[in-house]
Amino acid sequence: MCRAGLLLITMPVLISGLIAHAAETSVRAILENPGRYDGQEVTVTGKASEVKATISKRGNPYTTFRLTDAAGGPMTVYTRGHADVKTGDVVEVTGTFSQVKRVGRYTFYNQIDAERILAVRK
Repeated sequence: MCRAGLLLITMPVLISGLIAHAAETSVRAILENPGRYDGQEVTVTGKASEVKATISKRGNPYTTFRLTDAAGGPMTVYTRGHADVKTGDVVEVTGTFSQVKRVGRYTFYNQIDAERILAVRK
């Protein structure tokens, strides 16, 4: 098998392995100690609010929303594409947490860049 074929087979396994090892935690735990989670893969569950599906100036679709759990929040979740999330949905989010993230002239605080969003309850 050629290297390219092997890479195509192993990449999904590597990516799913990274998601599987995300630290399950709470919104409150992250917000109380954001430095501990900065740059880490996390999984949190909470209620979505302020859901905004948008298209960037470059034409790229993305979704942002606020996530609150029973113990605390809210924090911002960002994902590429238009996520199937509505205000009031309870979702499980897995992604990389950033205490401070700079994108061009914009600065974002306490944000999860979601790799996976699963509906727990709609």
